[in-house]
Amino acid sequence: MKLKILEKYHSLVPRPTKEEYTTLKHSIMLEGQKDPIVINSKGVVLDGHTRCEIMQELGIKPSYRKKDFTTPEEEELYVMSTNTNRRQLNPFQKIEIFYQKYLEFKKEAEYNRDNPHSERKYPMGGSSQRYALFLGIGSRRTADAIKLLEYGDEWLLKKLRSG
Repeated sequence: MKLKILEKYHSLVPRPTKEEYTTLKHSIMLEGQKDPIVINSKGVVLDGHTRCEIMQELGIKPSYRKKDFTTPEEEELYVMSTNTNRRQLNPFQKIEIFYQKYLEFKKEAEYNRDNPHSERKYPMGGSSQRYALFLGIGSRRTADAIKLLEYGDEWLLKKLRSG
């Protein structure tokens, strides 16, 4: 099967540094591929973008395993969470990567507020608190980061991304 890389998934998480890329490449050259690349039923890479690139660069046929999802949202969440958990990201980077998920929580909360007969109630608090629980980051830090993402200038955001 020909593996495909979607830019949408490829760009969801920060790419490895040049040093990390070289280290992984040398590891694959010396020890082979340790973990299979995870793909969906259409051959789209979900986890292992860098491994896939390196294997293609080296002319080695990669091993892979298929993973099925019930919804496109579930698949996208898998891509974000597996890659984010593997990378050494600071809390702000995680909050920024998953910002779209926060917007979904916010939209659900607005729907629930406007529809008293909605079956989806979340007693644990507002959308930013749900988002903080989802990320495993403190609610105050998450709320502050959301405000900075929405209103901060580019210089400040760049500083936060770099830690």
